[in-house]
Amino acid sequence: MKYQTSFHMNIKTYSKVAKAAQLRFPGVFSKQLLGSDIIRYNPYVQVMQNPGRKDNDPVVFIPALYPDVTIIHVHAADRFGNARIYGPRVNDATLAAAARKVIITAEEIVPEIDIRNSLPAVLSSLSPMAISPSLRRPLPRCLKS
Repeated sequence: MKYQTSFHMNIKTYSKVAKAAQLRFPGVFSKQLLGSDIIRYNPYVQVMQNPGRKDNDPVVFIPALYPDVTIIHVHAADRFGNARIYGPRVNDATLAAAARKVIITAEEIVPEIDIRNSLPAVLSSLSPMAISPSLRRPLPRCLKS
């Protein structure tokens, strides 16, 4: 059996198709890939006429991407799947909502009350497939001061 392991796309486009999956849209229209070789190598994207315009205005339709599994690392999580990320969360919440299954790795597993009583959890009630504390490894000798 042969599997396709690459889905030629740039990171900005990946963010858009993940957002489309989160919102349960079939895909997104974008001008981002016009003039790019990605159109030639990605069989899933199509150049078409912009449906919102009558004049000649090409756009690329990119179908939504539903990952089977998303792995997200967080600072704290409880056993119910509520998790907190301190700092920018980038696309973590979007990918968690778009994925069929979520695996959360956490710096620490905390009681549910700790997440509920502090700032709102960034990722809430995900029904994750697994929650695992991170394994802490010692620094290699070359990185020690």
